[in-house]
Amino acid sequence: MSGPQQFCGQCFALFPAEATACPRCAASLDRLSERDYQEKLLVALDHPLADVRMRAILAFGLRQQPEVAQALLACALRHPVDVIEGLEIVNSLSRLDQGQPVRSALASLAADHPAHAVREAALRANRGEHAPPSAACPFCGHAAPILQNDLAFAVFDNTPVNPGHLLLLPHRHVATWFEATTDEHSALFSLLEAGREMLEARYRPDGYNIGINVGDAGGQTIMHLHIHLIPRYHGDCANPRGGVRGVIPARQNY
Repeated sequence: MSGPQQFCGQCFALFPAEATACPRCAASLDRLSERDYQEKLLVALDHPLADVRMRAILAFGLRQQPEVAQALLACALRHPVDVIEGLEIVNSLSRLDQGQPVRSALASLAADHPAHAVREAALRANRGEHAPPSAACPFCGHAAPILQNDLAFAVFDNTPVNPGHLLLLPHRHVATWFEATTDEHSALFSLLEAGREMLEARYRPDGYNIGINVGDAGGQTIMHLHIHLIPRYHGDCANPRGGVRGVIPARQNY
């Protein structure tokens, strides 16, 4: 098949972009576009592309609607080899109201998922071990690190700038880069390279921004050191010139 293509929002068949209905299931693309946001997210959990599923998983974690627990469970079990996706599903489930549907979904993941890391994360989340100390820090005790070593861990950003946006953090609660130890710096740099390798394999970005916000004036909103590893893609903004200089937009271009 040549030329621009699109996925059907109902059966995910691939067909020419100019078509107005799916040749496989006959669904009207106009009618599919009228579905409400939650229904579109639920359909996205069945999408064949991992990055589409991941965006829906992250959105459900932010929306905190416990009725989607079984849909998230089903998504994890449909893609058992995708450990990163499974871990992020555990993280999203841990953000939902911990009623019976959520506890049941976590228990099923802990019992049935083939990946040890996902089973362990689900078990910890069901025990409440993911919970941060009060409301002080949303990063402390994170349920499902994507990568980790003895001193640091990585998670996907819950409000990603681009697909694959990673945060790298020390396990120890420390506010800024300048308060971290040299060993923590080394651990974070190690995860930075491991994270880049993972993103190269999964997302194939065209470039990266790497940044740390320090203090209120530097834009830091959560006082637990975190490094942003942001994949960049051709066309993701009108003019990328200047990169991180864009923190002060008037001085981005030079």
